Amino acid sequence: MPTLAALLKDERADARRRAAIALFRIGAAGADAVPELVRGLYDPVGEVADGAALALGRMGSAAVPGLVEALESSDVKVRTRAADALGRIGAEATPAVDGLLRLLQDREAPWKARGNAAWALGLIGASSHQVVSELAKGLEDDDGRVRRECAEALGRLGNAAVGAVPGLIGRVADEYRPARDQAIAALWNLGAPAVEVLVKAFKETHDRAPLIPALAAGGREALPYLVPLLEHAKAPYARDAEKALAAVGWEALLVLPADGASAERVAASVLGDGVRRYCTPSEGFQVKLVPGPTAKPSAVEVVWESGSGHGFTLSLHRSRWTESGLCVRKVGYAWRRPPRAGERGVERVGVRETMIPRRRAEAMLRMTLAATGLRVEEEPLPDEEAERGRRHWMSSADFHAAVVLRVGEHILFREAFTGYLGSLAQVEYARVKACTKILREGLETCAWADVEVSDEDRGVLAARLSSAQEDNWWVLERLLVIAREIGDERCVVALQALIETEPEQIPRRHRYAMDAYARISGVDLRPSPFRDEDVAATRRKYLAHFQERGKSGTGDR
Repeated sequence: MPTLAALLKDERADARRRAAIALFRIGAAGADAVPELVRGLYDPVGEVADGAALALGRMGSAAVPGLVEALESSDVKVRTRAADALGRIGAEATPAVDGLLRLLQDREAPWKARGNAAWALGLIGASSHQVVSELAKGLEDDDGRVRRECAEALGRLGNAAVGAVPGLIGRVADEYRPARDQAIAALWNLGAPAVEVLVKAFKETHDRAPLIPALAAGGREALPYLVPLLEHAKAPYARDAEKALAAVGWEALLVLPADGASAERVAASVLGDGVRRYCTPSEGFQVKLVPGPTAKPSAVEVVWESGSGHGFTLSLHRSRWTESGLCVRKVGYAWRRPPRAGERGVERVGVRETMIPRRRAEAMLRMTLAATGLRVEEEPLPDEEAERGRRHWMSSADFHAAVVLRVGEHILFREAFTGYLGSLAQVEYARVKACTKILREGLETCAWADVEVSDEDRGVLAARLSSAQEDNWWVLERLLVIAREIGDERCVVALQALIETEPEQIPRRHRYAMDAYARISGVDLRPSPFRDEDVAATRRKYLAHFQERGKSGTGDR
């Protein structure tokens, strides 16, 4: 600590910056350096001062007195950084509330200073009447970014902020979208008292258009508030309530009355306009919905798989109907980032199972069937606008998903998409994205249980592995990791075929295939340690082994 504290005064700016970063990583154990870090807030080099503020945010109560003093600085940049650090400290920074209020009230200060003050008040949990009143005033600030921070802060304060609900409702039509979104989120964070005021405003106002998405934003939590609005068929707000129900998504199908025109209209809207939202349409492309395959949802079984960008997860789902509902079994791979640089990530391979209640599963599958009718067409826009739409549509990371819907042995729908989205793949991407998102939502409220790997699980994995050569490289690698951990002799033929396939530019898949083959077959020709530079030579050993075994007549191929 003495060395780092001394470096904070070094004449070299980079040394001061690195010392602040080191103290940030060390955290509260570096509290002895607080005086030097407080002086660092005044450093003429912005990166150094920012680093000092970040480090002070990790020092807890020991840093509060110095930061309270910094809030009174004549340098508004120092005050801005101090507010940021106090917000990171949280509840222990209560002594700074008065100073933060003065900063929030300072209309001459830049938006960043006022926004940081509001943000910090929310994280500290300052819930006095004065704090709520000033944050409510901040909802009228000329700068949308300040309005956003005030709305978010109010959403953190719980029941104490109910008095600010009218101001939040006034922001649900804010022209600055982040402020609008935060105001809506705050209303739902404040719970039933705030939502009841929102519903009352919905009934009493003539301009309900901005309140429809605000009500729908509660998702399944909004349903108990919306359904009673349908009961009065002659009420002027009934149709708008139907729109809000449709905007909630497919779960509205679960709570609709069994009969009546209103239920039919909402169901048609959910299955029509609503499903478009699940495929994330973008500028430059027009999404249409045509009739998909027809079947009773209670007779449909669904098999699907999905993987996140860059291979962090891969899950193989299959389902079957039981008396209780739709039983879903998942063979999954998951990778978690290491908490610190230099440490290894955590890999997990296992099998889990859950049950979706019958009515919920039927509504989910009804929506999934509707989503298979998605069509995507390029709109005749000027070249510049169309190109912007294409760039917006492009995935920022590899996306993988596949869906199969079937009744008995008859396949109703089969689609898959892997990789980056190109100009010719919008239809496949839209369908698979929508279907898997709906299926994922169907599982959100279900409790998963870890189960033992069954013979059927291993058989499904072996069958899937037999077609793996057609997969994107990272999907194939995750399949091979799963096979290495839980595969059996039924995987051996597919693994041998993968090893025999000629290598491409990066033959990493051969390493994964040889790892799995060695563990399952017991024929381990890998050196120890098995490094990337050993892959080609090891593959030649396995090719010779396969050839020799074939000559002796003991091979599987």
